Amino acid sequence: MALLAVMMFRMVLSEREYVNWLKTNKWLIELAELPNTPDRRSIKRVFERTPLKYWERLEAEIQKIIPDSKVYGVDSTGLKQSKRTGAWSDKNNRRKDFKKLHIIADLVNRAIVEEKLTEGRRHDSPVFKEMMDDVESVDKMTGDPAYLSRDNCEIVADKGGVFQTKEERHAKAKESSLEGDDNGVA
Repeated sequence: MALLAVMMFRMVLSEREYVNWLKTNKWLIELAELPNTPDRRSIKRVFERTPLKYWERLEAEIQKIIPDSKVYGVDSTGLKQSKRTGAWSDKNNRRKDFKKLHIIADLVNRAIVEEKLTEGRRHDSPVFKEMMDDVESVDKMTGDPAYLSRDNCEIVADKGGVFQTKEERHAKAKESSLEGDDNGVA
């Protein structure tokens, strides 16, 4: 049963989604030597009875075993600072204060590699440079056009990868990148 709980933890599925997935993969139930597919409440009890520190240590051990894919994605999202209002602007159409969470994630292993919390009005591109300091090497980096800049493409190229994004309409390519230089946008 613990094996099944660990898999659910790694797959990032809801309890119901995971039980449905188990029902379609009977071989896993046989491998765990269980008489039948556990219901979602049984799996939930395993999580509730096991301390969070155990799951964190287990995740750290799993990360040591799983090879780093070096295929990353970068994105950000705004976080409002008030529970009272759901809007990003007030009645006079002025922007409210908010924070922005920037994340670089390993897209194959579904793990967060770097994160940074900034003021909401800070542009994404300069934050990318700060977050890439601790990333050793990259095969492929994907992100939205807000992260697109020549400097960011060069940072990724220096780490052995290519930055892939949808090109911004007003972006101008250097002549060298038009000739097939792999420092440009893929």
